[in-house]
Amino acid sequence: MVRSRCVEKVNTGLVAAAAVLWTTAALAEPLPHRRGALQVDGSLDDWRGPALTATWSHPREPAPGANTATARVVWDPSYLWVAFEVDDAEVRTLRVTKGNVDIMHLVSLGDELAPGAHTVELVTEGGGLLHYQVVGSYYLPWSHPTVLAERSAQDMVGFSLKYDRTELATNDMVTADVKVWNNGAGVAPFIVADMGIPPGFAVVAEDLENLKQRGVISRYSVKPRQAILYIQNLDKEGLKFTYRLVALYPVKATAPRSIVYDYYRPDAKTEAPPVDMIITG
Repeated sequence: MVRSRCVEKVNTGLVAAAAVLWTTAALAEPLPHRRGALQVDGSLDDWRGPALTATWSHPREPAPGANTATARVVWDPSYLWVAFEVDDAEVRTLRVTKGNVDIMHLVSLGDELAPGAHTVELVTEGGGLLHYQVVGSYYLPWSHPTVLAERSAQDMVGFSLKYDRTELATNDMVTADVKVWNNGAGVAPFIVADMGIPPGFAVVAEDLENLKQRGVISRYSVKPRQAILYIQNLDKEGLKFTYRLVALYPVKATAPRSIVYDYYRPDAKTEAPPVDMIITG
């Protein structure tokens, strides 16, 4: 369930008087007085203590009472403070069973939310323990001036990543071609290459082990969505290497970001542009 909240502040006057009369008549209670100002930021965390409240629902909703709104009113010598808390309809219901408990269920709220502060409410029925995460994100085009400025300021380490193909079938291999070089003075003693692994792929571990045995990288570690490679003594000439990834199952996804940075200067980093990958059955 998605709950959107907003806080409005209005000057005392006819509008304020009308609101006071309406709310007081609805609850037959005196209007509470507040000492100190409230923050008009969309959050009701600072609405502590007594407040006059009234709750109502739209009579023409498909299920009257399902979507409700609550008004809270207090006053101080300068202002009448009114906060509205509005419940939207249930966005989605998920049924978690023993057969799908190990699958990540994704619920997008992009079409449900409007600008402003919101509260996301999760309601569960039944037994068991569920883990959840609420994530907000936004995207800027790779050519956006902000992105270009950040890249220009951070490109102390040169980095390029190319895949020999972006469309393949299950169990096929794709080769990642990597170039890394030092744009700074002298030699960079310790460089970290954080290579994103696209969804639906797995890195061929023997390729990374071969790079280590040949001295191209000093060591490496592999996680579900990234392969972290450690490079020592990187100069301006840099180095080139490749590794392979195997396609596991059909999917269309964007490869997670890959970045290379100086271990001793994490702000000196370079990021490869995103790449769309398609695996067919």
